[in-house]
Amino acid sequence: MTHPANTVIKNPTWWRRRTHLERSLLVMFIVSSVVALALFVSLAVLNLRNRESPILMNSEHNHSPILG
Repeated sequence: MTHPANTVIKNPTWWRRRTHLERSLLVMFIVSSVVALALFVSLAVLNLRNRESPILMNSEHNHSPILG
């Protein structure tokens, strides 16, 4: 007998029951979510900065020749 009578065999954890593909996809999803959140926050900050300084947006130095 490989296990003594008083040893309890535990079930594997949730993470160890996942296949390699499931683990990889979960890690990629979490990393992608963090990157998307960071991009969203940075765009929100840039949008708020542009709204707070309308003088800079309407100045002659900031006009794009393409947009007119």
